[in-house]
Amino acid sequence: MLAKLLNTKKGLFKKNAFQHLTILFILLSSFSLTANAQYFDLIHNKKRVTIPFRMIRDMIVIKLNINNKGPYNFVLDSGVGLMLITDPKLVDSLNLSSKRTLKITGLGGEGEEFEAYVTSELKVNIPGLVSYDVAAAILKTDHFGLSNFAGMPIHGLLGYEFFNNLAVKIDFSDSTLSVSSPKDIRLFRKGYKIPLTIENRKPYLHAKITFPNGTKVDDKLILDI
Repeated sequence: MLAKLLNTKKGLFKKNAFQHLTILFILLSSFSLTANAQYFDLIHNKKRVTIPFRMIRDMIVIKLNINNKGPYNFVLDSGVGLMLITDPKLVDSLNLSSKRTLKITGLGGEGEEFEAYVTSELKVNIPGLVSYDVAAAILKTDHFGLSNFAGMPIHGLLGYEFFNNLAVKIDFSDSTLSVSSPKDIRLFRKGYKIPLTIENRKPYLHAKITFPNGTKVDDKLILDI
């Protein structure tokens, strides 16, 4: 999605394309949590929470607080391997205890680099969820213009950390996320299971692609909502 925004600034689907589509993400089986893993969990031993979202220009936008500040608008994006804060002004408002500078590649064109701060652990609050060891990269310059693209303030993107410990059901018909522990998930009575692999904190699937000239190839694709 990041490359799409940088290179085209166009939506992928027509307005009603998601009307009857529901997606269930269960990524836990593809990795093991470690003591330093970055993840979210349900609070107060809840089995399930429902989180509303807004569908803006084909982007899933949720509200969250960081270090007791906010709320901030974040795009939920399964293709993001590290929580990314795109609004540089948050550097001063979050009262960060420490940060270091690094260069991030792979967000835009080939070989393109962006300078960012890497934070220490943040307290990220999403209604019904609590974060553990979640850090973020804060871009020094907003290269994406997400706020202009969405027509509302957008402060960043959240991906791998949100999905890696939870089962997440995305219902586009009523704009809600149903989040639970994988052991408590309500499976669909009808649907398709698509196996995924997790590589560099991003989900991939394998697909058979047929080109207009009839050529067929097996390829690996990133699953990026």
